Amino acid sequence: LLIWNDSLYDPRHHHYGERSPLSVAISNDGGSTWQHTGNIESSGDFEYTNIGCTFISTGKAIITYMAVSPAFTRTGIDLRAIIYEENKQEE
Repeated sequence: LLIWNDSLYDPRHHHYGERSPLSVAISNDGGSTWQHTGNIESSGDFEYTNIGCTFISTGKAIITYMAVSPAFTRTGIDLRAIIYEENKQEE
């Protein structure tokens, strides 16, 4: 499971690009290839950062992250969590 900000690289940006969307990919061959399965969140008004992931015995993953709005201000920060299962997400 790979979780990342699927945004364009911008060397002029103070973080080298936006931190949105928050995307997920899965590898079924030990990391040789990856299939982008979708976005956890994709609002351009937010910055998604500080990602954590814990796998549980059922094979699902609990993904935690910070959602900051407006982006890069650190004034409105929410801690969010989802339970992720391939092709299914629960909030």
